[in-house]
Amino acid sequence: LVERAAAVCRLTHGIDVIVETTSKGDSNANGAAEVAAKETKAKIRTVKAAVEALLNVRIGPAHPILPWIVRHVAQIVT
Repeated sequence: LVERAAAVCRLTHGIDVIVETTSKGDSNANGAAEVAAKETKAKIRTVKAAVEALLNVRIGPAHPILPWIVRHVAQIVT
């Protein structure tokens, strides 16, 4: 599936994609990605908590602002 997606990216967008594989369950092999994911999730929780506190609301998993929070954090991180 990943190889197919990489091929589509190459053909459709002219993007060269390098697929790297690691052992299943080996989080040490994905060190930088694991740390980035952990930090991003923490920032999402922080922004969500701040919005909840500021507006005195609860943001559930289906709340319409949640996708915006995720995008906003992604832009901050990158």
